[in-house]
Formats: sequence, C-alpha cells, structure tokens
Amino acid sequence: MLRIVYLLRPMGYLEHLVVALYSHAFLLLIALSWILMLLLDRALGSTFLGAIAATVFPVLVPVYLFFSQKRVYGEGWWMTLLRFVVTSFLYFVLATLATVAVISMALLIKA
Repeated sequence: MLRIVYLLRPMGYLEHLVVALYSHAFLLLIALSWILMLLLDRALGSTFLGAIAATVFPVLVPVYLFFSQKRVYGEGWWMTLLRFVVTSFLYFVLATLATVAVISMALLIKA
C-alpha cells in the first residue's frame, strides 16, 4: 500500500517494504507489551497496568506510525496526514477482509 500511495516517489519496492516491516514490528511489540501487562494484572489481581495500556497504546500507535511516515518520506504535515489517512483506511479494509476470509474458511472447514 505504501508503494501505491507513494507511487511517484523515487523509492523502490524494497524500501517501502522495510518501512512496512518496521511498522509491523512496532505493532507486534505493542501487542506483546499489552498482553504482558494484562497477564501481570491478572497475576497481581489489579487492573492498573491494563488501564494504562488501554489508554496509552491506542494513542501511541497512530502517533508513531504517522511520525515514522513523515520522517521516512519527508513530506509536509498535511500531505503526510492525507497519505497516512488513506494508507490507514486501506490497511483497515484489507485487514477486515482478511479476518472475514479466515473466519469463513474456518467455518467451512469445520462444517
């Protein structure tokens, strides 16, 4: 999707792929941290860390992804914001379709 959104940039596919891989590594690190905080909360019998994770992580993820896109591609704030919104929307649609496909396949196999 980054290659499509930044079609006229003089960057090759692999450079866009590296940006995407770093973004996904960050997302997986956040997901792991969130799960560990929830497990620690369960072990301690509290909800403090889970509440912090539920408050901070949903804000941290888009902020990090926006600033990384701005830094890598070096565009102005408004153009970066526009491309970030388009990329995020396309990613959300594709992730939703993939989830629906996996659930459908699981239901078909089980039946």
